[in-house]
Amino acid sequence: MTHPFGVYVVSGEAAHPNQSGSCLGNQCHADFQSSASGVGPEINVFYGSAVGKKVIRKLPDVMAQGSRLGATRVQNNIHELQAMIKAEAERLQQMQQK
Repeated sequence: MTHPFGVYVVSGEAAHPNQSGSCLGNQCHADFQSSASGVGPEINVFYGSAVGKKVIRKLPDVMAQGSRLGATRVQNNIHELQAMIKAEAERLQQMQQK
C-alpha cells in the first residue's frame, strides 16, 4: 500500500519560493523573480509571454488548491500520522537509553 502522505509531498522551496512561508499572489512572483536573477534574461522573456502571464495569473490558485488537498489528506489520516510520530519518538528514546 502506498503511504497516504508520500504522494503529495512538496518541498518547502517549491511551496514557498521566498523561503519565508508568506507567499501571497504577486508578492510570491516578485520574490521568486528576484531570487531567480541568476537564470538570466530568459526568465523575463518567459514571464512576458502569454504562457508566462497565464502562469502568474493561475499559479496562486493552483498552489492554494494543492494546499487544501494536502490539509484534507492530513486531516483524514491524522490518527495514523500521530501514531507514526509517537512510534518514532519512542524508537528514538530507546536508542538514547542504550
